[in-house]
This record gives sequence, C-alpha cells and structure tokens, in this order.
Amino acid sequence: MLKVKSKDKSLPLEINLSYIAGFLEGDGCILSQIVRRKDYKLGFELRLSISFYQKVNRYWFILKLSKYLDSFGIKSNSGKKSDGMCYLTINGDSQVKKLLEMMYPYLLLKKRLARLTIEIINLKKTIKNEDDFIEVCKLIDKTSEYRDSKKRKITTSTVEDWFNSLI
Repeated sequence: MLKVKSKDKSLPLEINLSYIAGFLEGDGCILSQIVRRKDYKLGFELRLSISFYQKVNRYWFILKLSKYLDSFGIKSNSGKKSDGMCYLTINGDSQVKKLLEMMYPYLLLKKRLARLTIEIINLKKTIKNEDDFIEVCKLIDKTSEYRDSKKRKITTSTVEDWFNSLI
C-alpha cells in the first residue's frame, strides 16, 4: 500500500481516511466509463473518477475535503449544480489510484469496486491493441455489478460493434 503523509495535523491520518472512505461509501461514487471519443486512436476513452456529493448548503465541506486531499497531492474539481447539489470529483488514473489505495483499508461496501478499479488502471497501461482494449472494457462492464447506475449506454459490445464496423 501507498505510504502517505498529510500536512493537516488536526486529526490522525487514519481517522481522516476512514471518515473519507465512509463518506465515499455513503455519498460518493467510483465511476468507470467507456466514453466515445473520435479524437482517440481506438475511438473510445476509458475514464475513471471518484466523486463526492452534498447539498449545496454544505459546499463548505466539499471545499474543506478538496483542501485536505490537496495536502496529499490529490487534485480535485468542485462545483455547484443547478439541482441544488454540489460535487467534488477526482479525475485521472494516477489520482484515482492514489486515493483508492489510501482509503482501501477503510472501505467496506465499495472495497471490491475499488480493487477492480485499481486493476483497470493497471491494465490500461498495458493496452497495445484492440483485443487488450476489449479486455479492459469487460472489466469496466463488471464494475456495474457493484454500482446502482442504470444510465450506462456504452458497453463492451458497443466497442466491439464499432471495431467490427471498421473492418
């Protein structure tokens, strides 16, 4: 596991990480997506992110969490949505992997999803061809077993159909 130190000394590191892990399990999500991208060599992007959500009246907390994560070198984006919610999102494989590795010992409900997401990040680095890409897409499909989302539109079969149409 990753060894980390925080500049924030207000609480022991373990308490902060266990709290953030609990927050992720309750009001957060580990997201793995296959996104159509015409400017990408294989026509799709494999996008991984972690997001936290709160009502907009608790945006101060999202900003505090962002500052705390920044003390570990984890960059995040935050903002307010028109539906009365606010968010904090961590994008990018290295950032997502770092945060998941830090929180992993404290996760309960999303532990398998975190492990699978780390595996996806590691395998993405080894993609050399369409077959390798498809194998990673299959793992992204598998993440849906651990999430409640019903909005997925692009799956491995979408990618396979796309590749077959190019032949």
